[in-house]
This record gives sequence, C-alpha cells and structure tokens, in this order.
Amino acid sequence: MFPSLSAFRDIVFLFKLMLSPTADMLPDRKAWNPNDAILSWSHNDQGLIVHGFGRVLPLPCTSFQDGTSNITKKGVDAREELAQYDHLASWTLRELIFGRKAPRCPPSGANPSHLCKNRIDTEDDVLHVQNKQLPLYDGHLRPDESELLLQILTAPFLRIPLVMHFFASKERVKALASARLQQVLDSCLFEMGPWLKPEDGLGKSGDPMRTSIDLEDSSKVMVPSQERLHTSTPLGLLFNELVHAPSTMVEAVESILRYALALDSGRYDVESQGCKVILYAIRLASRAESFLAFILEHDEWRAHSESSMLQANTTIVGSSTHIRGLSDVSTVALEAIKNSQSRIHKQLHGTVFRTLERWYEDCAARKKVADGCVIRAHITYLFKDLKR
Repeated sequence: MFPSLSAFRDIVFLFKLMLSPTADMLPDRKAWNPNDAILSWSHNDQGLIVHGFGRVLPLPCTSFQDGTSNITKKGVDAREELAQYDHLASWTLRELIFGRKAPRCPPSGANPSHLCKNRIDTEDDVLHVQNKQLPLYDGHLRPDESELLLQILTAPFLRIPLVMHFFASKERVKALASARLQQVLDSCLFEMGPWLKPEDGLGKSGDPMRTSIDLEDSSKVMVPSQERLHTSTPLGLLFNELVHAPSTMVEAVESILRYALALDSGRYDVESQGCKVILYAIRLASRAESFLAFILEHDEWRAHSESSMLQANTTIVGSSTHIRGLSDVSTVALEAIKNSQSRIHKQLHGTVFRTLERWYEDCAARKKVADGCVIRAHITYLFKDLKR
C-alpha cells in the first residue's frame, strides 16, 4: 500500500547507525558496493534482525540502548563522560581485562578533566591539582594562568566571555601560538553545548519560539544543578552570547586581532610564534564576523518578510528563514552587532589583507612556495562569505 515506506525505514535506520557512539558498531572500512547497503529485515523470538554490509547490524543502533553507555543518561554531558575514557579508575574489572570500546568522537577540547587528566567538576577541584599536573602548553602559560583557565572552563555557559577576556591581553595573546590552546579557544567558542528542544523551551507562555526555560519554583532549584537544561540553547553558546551580550565577545575578538598584528615582524616565517598567533587571530576574527553577519542577514530577512506579508511557514536556504533563537534579538543588540561586524570587516579587509599581501610577495620573492600557499589560503578565507 505504501511502497516508499521501506525506503524511508532504511534511510532512518542508516541515519541512526551513523550516530553510533563506538566505531565497532559501524560497517568495516572498505570499498563497499551500492548493493551492500541494501538492508534485509527479519524477525525471530528475540526481535528484529537487520542484515547489511555483510553483517548483522546492531538494533537499536545508537547510544540510546539501555546498559551500553551512560553518555546519554539524563543530566550527564556526553562530552564530559567521554573525557573520562582515559581514567583507569573509572574502568570496571571486565573493561580492564577485555578492554573498553573507544568513542568515535574525541573529548571536548574545552573539558578541564580532559586537559589535565584529572576529574574536575568545580573550581574547588582545580585547587587540588598539583602544579606538575597542570597543562602548561609547552611553557606558553604559567601554573597560575593554567589554573585560572581550568577554573573558567568549569562554567561552560559563562566561559565564552571569560576565556575571551583571558586571552585578550598583550601578554597572553602570545600563548595562542600553541596549537593546543587554539583548540581550547575554538572549542569554547564553536562547540554547540546542550541543545534546547522546542518542547523544553515552551514554558508557561506556550510559545514554540521561546529560547529559554521557566524555573517555576526557584526554591526547589538545586545548586549546582544536576542537569544542563537551564544552560541549553537552541542555536549554540556563541549565538546565544552574541544575541544577548555581543559587546564583550566582539571587543575581545578585536583586541586579540589588534595585539596579534602588533607581533608582525615584516615577513612570514613558519616557525615564528608571532606569525602563528597572527594567522590564528585572522581565522578567529573571520569566523566571528560570519556569525555576526548571519544574525544581521536574518534580521534583514525578517524585516522584509514582515513587510511583504510572507507566510509564517516560509522556509528558504541559510539565514533567510524562521530560526528559533534569533527571533528575539533586541534593537540595542542588533545595533551593537552591526557596528561590530562593520569594524571587524574593515580591519580584515584593510590592515589584515595588506599584511597578508606583503607576506605573500616576500614569500614569492624568496621562492617559499609552501609558505605562500598558506598565506593565499588565509587571503581566500577572508572572502569566504562573499555573495555573488
């Protein structure tokens, strides 16, 4: 009666299979033929059996299966659970003997437990970490600075302005020459964080576009909270920060870029710490500008859709659609975002562009082809949001 139902069933199953928490639940890595992906379904006393890719595929095929993992347990951050993978103290006797299934995705780069190989849940835990166990990132941070950074990372919902302020100084911006610290900052900014489902954000108002939850009785709220629901967002932590408090975040980006450019020695050297900082600051500012531009483009589309009486369910590609989380941006925030995006854009396509062009000409004169390609790639990255 519904011949397309079987195809839809297989598509849903394969999508869920891709969400498997461990690689051994996936098909082996090899050159599969299209026919190998055809799923065969059967049934016995134990339930459904799915054959595909030359083997029996797991059902259910994601980490929601009871007893296989705690990473989807209510109130537990999956990335925090994965960060404990290397801690032998958390292994059971069976896992010590037969081994533990390795997670497919690495732990969060901003997880303090993963960074110093000690279980850290609160600021007090950082105080008990010995100096020799603190990550110093090849000498780019002092022990007291590393301790401060770890304390900041214990507050995921507040860490963006705090960690940006941490690096937005003439002294600490040089530490961003470390690739590991670059990863920490990228993780803080661009990892999404807990997702706020539409039904969780309804609250008393019943508004499906609501972007926060209602705490009905604050006297019953446990501190620290056992869940992450109150810190979840519909679009990720960075969008949430830009929508509600853009100035602090953007000013830090501008400071990092300004202090980084002050390290320019006049030519590009792949081993130069200053050049590493400059290139990273350029990438950081360019990515931040993309987020700011997206918010402005969406607001422009909203204004146009309201004036032209477009239907509420109109959906277009990119920012030109209804987006939960960007519907309640205040006029003050939009003005700050507009000014900030304009300043960063002017800096990137002015001073930064001229610096990269000068570096490239010097590399071409010295026949440093590989270095020239790196610089050209960053020049291209400046124009990644160019519209036709």
